[in-house]
Amino acid sequence: MNRRYIDEVLLGGADHARWVAEHHSLKSRSEAVVECLGRAFTDEEAATVASIAALSVAHQALVAQLRSKEGPIVAALYLQCVVRDWRSEVLRDYVEYVAEGRLRHDDWVERHLPRFASKAGGAP
Repeated sequence: MNRRYIDEVLLGGADHARWVAEHHSLKSRSEAVVECLGRAFTDEEAATVASIAALSVAHQALVAQLRSKEGPIVAALYLQCVVRDWRSEVLRDYVEYVAEGRLRHDDWVERHLPRFASKAGGAP
């Protein structure tokens, strides 16, 4: 897409606004993660949950895989796709500790969830 833009707009003189309107669309979070993953989510990976505490084993495995192969931003984007009630500081903390293997999911929930819940007046 970038090469085509360079060839047609920057070198070819096509109108930028018209070209963007015809050729460019922003991907949704899930489309961006699927592109990085190289495959569609399984049904279990795509299932939404109320909070991080409710993540399934399949969710946890995909977060860890995305963190190790694509980095923390892609892992957090995936969590934004599947966790209904999320806040960015919670997702960053989860990715930092659980996806990097520093804590198990259950240990993170036990140790960290109360801290975030007290800030927001509820569970993330």
